[in-house]
Amino acid sequence: MTDTPPPPAPPYWAVARARGERFVPYVAGLLCVAAAFLLFSLAAGLLLVPRPGRLAAPPGALDGQLFLLAVFLANGLVAVVLALLVRPLHGRSWRTLISPDGSLRPGLLVRSALLWGGILGGAVLAALAASGEAIEIDFATALRNVAVVGAAVVLQTAAEEMLFRGYLTQGLGLLFRGALGPALLVAAPFALGHAVTHAGAATFAVLAFLSLFLSAVTWRADRLEPAIGLHLAQNLMTLFLAGAEGLSGPDMLGAEGVTSTEWAALGFLLPAAGLYWLLAFRAGLLGTGR
Repeated sequence: MTDTPPPPAPPYWAVARARGERFVPYVAGLLCVAAAFLLFSLAAGLLLVPRPGRLAAPPGALDGQLFLLAVFLANGLVAVVLALLVRPLHGRSWRTLISPDGSLRPGLLVRSALLWGGILGGAVLAALAASGEAIEIDFATALRNVAVVGAAVVLQTAAEEMLFRGYLTQGLGLLFRGALGPALLVAAPFALGHAVTHAGAATFAVLAFLSLFLSAVTWRADRLEPAIGLHLAQNLMTLFLAGAEGLSGPDMLGAEGVTSTEWAALGFLLPAAGLYWLLAFRAGLLGTGR
């Protein structure tokens, strides 16, 4: 008599569908997350930003970093809320927001972050070399941005991916028979949430593409760590580049200087995403995926 092997885990996006879950608890979960985010934002703002912060503060000022720290901590605490909600609302472990079988592979996160960071960094250096202009880089502000806010960015990116590529995608998987529908619907709130201070078709297009790319990476890897690592590298590079321009944070409030759309425009993201996909999955740096 032989032991029967366990059934294979469902695809990441279809975890809820395979379990026969209902959509209504996901609506309740999203409402709880929204309420918690508002409360966390208010508390973090009161504690960390005693006066109005200016993200274009002069070098040496911490207003911009404190503002970003408040924003990222409020976002990051969403991960804690989600982890606490999954069991009572859906009867499963929060780890199933990371992978279908609940396993955790932090090495994938690190390799994905290094890969995307290397692609972005190489592109920035190539652009600087091609410009032929003498550019002064404010390394002190750039490193301070990363040092002050960096730890919170790890939590923030994990929370956003758990929410958009994880919780929301798995919930929408109850309404679709494939991964494309959830990915398309998730792209809209992701882009709108990030573009709220930068209205414009170009900004929305860049952010929507980034969301679709993160969803594609999650689908191919069949787990969330690569998307978290990619998102982490994107945000850390944004912080560093803003500091290199002498800003104490990205241009989230419309101040002059580097913005995400100026250095990561759609024309750059398309080949960068293609190179990442080739190295990550074709060359096997992150495994072959699905």
